[in-house]
Amino acid sequence: MGQGAKQCGVNDTLTLNRMQRGLLRALALRDYLLARAARGHNLRFAWPPCVALQPHHRRPARPASSPRPARRGPSCPDPALLGVDNPGASRLPSPEEYAAEVRRRPVGRTIAYICMDLGIAPGLCDGDFWTRVEKTLRRYGGSLTQLYRVRARREDAFQRERDRRPDTWHIDWRDLRPSTLRLALGCPIGETPPEGLAPPAIVPS
Repeated sequence: MGQGAKQCGVNDTLTLNRMQRGLLRALALRDYLLARAARGHNLRFAWPPCVALQPHHRRPARPASSPRPARRGPSCPDPALLGVDNPGASRLPSPEEYAAEVRRRPVGRTIAYICMDLGIAPGLCDGDFWTRVEKTLRRYGGSLTQLYRVRARREDAFQRERDRRPDTWHIDWRDLRPSTLRLALGCPIGETPPEGLAPPAIVPS
């Protein structure tokens, strides 16, 4: 009993930290994009999409005499990529680290990590909303392959936890029919919540 409660507490902490991390990433990304827009800087495609890029979308050619940057040494994986058994999965970077990460990484990769932290997946989203997320992620340096790989690992871990404690939730998480999704979430992610389900407005003090 005590061990089960302890394990549940650990999982709850991990879930809350991931949600907080995803929201803080989103705020850092918002601030970064607003700052770029204020300077009149548009984003460039990180890699060519299905259509040909225009010249102003392409990166300038590197001068022949320009030395290549030195390779970075091995770094720790982002907490969003880690499994539930890894202590680093609960790490919450500082606001300065979030801001630096957003500036350093392609925008699409930051969006992919936000999706991993918040559990955003195609079957949980409004179709048009996920199409926009996927298009932005792919065009600006994110990896759908990595996103789906992390999602598959977490689904396996979650199912093992459900097998150990089958009575913890009355909804089958694998059932993604609209009726079941609305029962679990109220509405698909990206859809305007029905009246009465919207969170209360936050009024600055």
